[in-house]
Amino acid sequence: MIAALVPDALHLCSVSHRARARGGERMYHHMMIVDPARDRLGRVRVFDTTGAAGVAWRSMRPERLHGYVRRLLARHDTFRYDPESARLTCLPARPPAGEITGP
Repeated sequence: MIAALVPDALHLCSVSHRARARGGERMYHHMMIVDPARDRLGRVRVFDTTGAAGVAWRSMRPERLHGYVRRLLARHDTFRYDPESARLTCLPARPPAGEITGP
C-alpha cells in the first residue's frame, strides 16, 4: 500500500469499506493525509482526521497503517463494515515547483 504511493508528495486519501448492511454498498467514510517518506525507524506520518485518536499526526509502521485501515476503521455499529473490503484511495498532492516554501 505505501510502496505504491508517489514518494515525494503528500497523499490525500479516502478509506472505504463495503457495508454488511445496505446491500454491501461501498462507504467512503474516512479521510487522511499520508506522507510516505520514512523516518529512521521506517515509519510513515499519517494525519488522521476521524480515527480513534481524533485529529492528529501520527507516525506508524506501514504494516500498522494496513491493519488500522482494515480493522480499526471497519468498526461501526450500524454499517458493520467488512474489513476484507478495505480500500485506500489516494491522490498525490504537491505545490507547483516554484511555490515550495519551508525547510
